[in-house]
Amino acid sequence: MSRIEETKIPGYAERTLAFRMILELAAASAEELASFYNREAQRYSENTSYPGAKLAATAVSHLFKANTTVRILDLGAGTGKTGMELQGLGFTDIDANEPATKMMEITRMTGAYKNFYPNFVGADHPPMDIADETYDVITAAGVFVPGHVGADGLPEVLRLLKIGGYAVITMASSDFERTYGYNLEAVLSRLSADAKITIKREVIAEYLSPDAPGTLLTLQKLK
Repeated sequence: MSRIEETKIPGYAERTLAFRMILELAAASAEELASFYNREAQRYSENTSYPGAKLAATAVSHLFKANTTVRILDLGAGTGKTGMELQGLGFTDIDANEPATKMMEITRMTGAYKNFYPNFVGADHPPMDIADETYDVITAAGVFVPGHVGADGLPEVLRLLKIGGYAVITMASSDFERTYGYNLEAVLSRLSADAKITIKREVIAEYLSPDAPGTLLTLQKLK
C-alpha cells in the first residue's frame, strides 16, 4: 500500500497544508494520485475552497475583457471550480482536462464545460486528442505543484495554445520558489530566453493564509 493511501486527512480546516505535506512525503504515481482524488471527490467539492480558481478566472477576464467567446482549456479542472468562475464572468467555450474520473463526474454536472479530456499531462503520458493551437487560453489553478504536473507538462500546454495565446497558472508562492524535482522556474526561463514565451509573474498577498502568498503566472506563446 502506498503512503498516500495510508495517510488520513484530519479535517478540511487543515486540508490544504495536510494534503500538500502528503504529496511531498509520498512518491505517488499519477495513477495513485488520481485514485486518491476519486475517493475524496465529493468531500473535496463540498468542502475545499481554493483561491487559485477565482484568481485564474479573473486574470482571464482581464486579458480578454469583453471577448467571452475565446476557447479555454481548464487543465486539471478538478471539480470545476475554475470553470464555474469563468462561466460566472460570461465565458462560454470552456473544455475540461481531469484524469480523476470521480472528479470529472462532478465537473460535468457544473454545466460550465463543453468537452472533457481525462488525460494525464507530462512527458510520461501521450498528448491529448486535441489539435495543435486550439485554445486562446489554458488555465491551471493549483496544477503545477508538487505531486501533480511538473515542467514536463509545459510542452503540451504550448502545443495546445494558439500563437499569441495565454497560459494562466496559479499556485502558492512556496511551490513556485522551491525546486521540487520538476524545475519549473528554470524551464520557464529557458523558454523565455528562446523567445518562445513571455512571462509575467505577480505575487498575491494572503493567498492561502495571511503569511502564505500566492503566485500568478501569465505566459504568452510567441511561436
